[in-house]
Amino acid sequence: MNTNPQYQIVKVANGIVWLIDTGTTHRSVTNAANIVCREIAKTFKDHRIMYRDSAGRWDEMRHKDGEFTGFQMMPSGLTPPTVSILRSEQEDE
Repeated sequence: MNTNPQYQIVKVANGIVWLIDTGTTHRSVTNAANIVCREIAKTFKDHRIMYRDSAGRWDEMRHKDGEFTGFQMMPSGLTPPTVSILRSEQEDE
């Protein structure tokens, strides 16, 4: 298994980065939250990070200056983007 998480940013708006976990043969975004937060913060330093896990649930990855501080349920009132991804087996190789 590859230890780097595989994800896709699907929307950036209103200070929020929305991303989805796309890895089936890679470490999950949930299990690599520290890596993901650091990577996202390089470009979107002060943005909140909402992510959809491999089970399809949206949550927030909390961070301070790119350092992961914990998970939180996605706040009510936020509407996640509609995401439709078609993936072939070749993309996971």
